[in-house]
Amino acid sequence: ETKRSLFASQIALARAERNSDRPDHQRAGLDAVRGALEASDGFSIDSGQLLAARNEAVAALAYPDAYCEHTRLCESPYPAFSADLSLFCFVTTSGDISVRRMKNDHEAARLTSTAERVESLLASPTGQHLAAVQLVDGAREVALYETFQNEIAWRRPVHSHAPMLQYDNVGDRLALATQGHDLTILDLATGEPLTEIDYPTTPNSYYAWSPDDRVVAIAGGTTTVRVVDAETANTTANHTFPEPIRIAK
Repeated sequence: ETKRSLFASQIALARAERNSDRPDHQRAGLDAVRGALEASDGFSIDSGQLLAARNEAVAALAYPDAYCEHTRLCESPYPAFSADLSLFCFVTTSGDISVRRMKNDHEAARLTSTAERVESLLASPTGQHLAAVQLVDGAREVALYETFQNEIAWRRPVHSHAPMLQYDNVGDRLALATQGHDLTILDLATGEPLTEIDYPTTPNSYYAWSPDDRVVAIAGGTTTVRVVDAETANTTANHTFPEPIRIAK
């Protein structure tokens, strides 16, 4: 009887996680289902109880990873999230950047922007910096904001209407790709170029850092992927595939 009660309480806990606002509610829901199934070892589980456990497992797997309920206040098309999903940020209708904590939706910082428009945001892996593509006096630039100090660490003009940004996995460097220009790897601390990779990018170009940040893989919408040393800009490998590809990671 104790095992039956434990089973029922674990199923009830899994159901409660559906309405939870905790960032880890998916894991907590699956843990509760596992606890229920472990409790069922002590008695003969019927088909209805098994179906309940199955349904809760399916529901837990369908939970969203995160909610952002401020899209109607956003001027930028997408919010930016820190790697651990503890923070998210967006451009408000006043043009400022609001940085908020995911667990309670409290504003952790507000960054003052004098740009005409902030077009996109990208949070660093540590969450300490925000890279923004923005328009200032009609010219496009990349600016690095200090997340919790309301300061801009550096600015760099870009000559492209759709620059692509990507941090390395540690968060020390920022790769900048602009259409028709080479791929530039910037020092995150200063904004100065560290490496210029001779690969004019196009709207079909994609690139990704390796897990150890030693190389960058680049695809240009063709059948060839080029692997380049991130420090020396030397090509270390070329891989050819049967059809044009994109790189995820």
